[in-house]
Amino acid sequence: GLGVFGGGYSEYSDKRVDVHCYAATPHAAHELWLEVYHAMHNLRRVVYSECLLHWARKSGGPIALRDPQTEWPFTFASWQVLSADRAA
Repeated sequence: GLGVFGGGYSEYSDKRVDVHCYAATPHAAHELWLEVYHAMHNLRRVVYSECLLHWARKSGGPIALRDPQTEWPFTFASWQVLSADRAA
């Protein structure tokens, strides 16, 4: 869908990033999600692989689920990430 930021002539936009943290148990999946949460929540302006990242905000989750085909537990969350549209 359309992001909140960017558009027009701006050289940045926000993207939705869906994260699925799979593990052997629901508890382990949640623990893995906590590691992702801390990394994303503490994201500050940085260049990574020629992409300027400004920030990340949690927009949904966490939700404990099971994969319908494998029955593996996973924790799902969505993030809004503001990044440059041109290589840094």
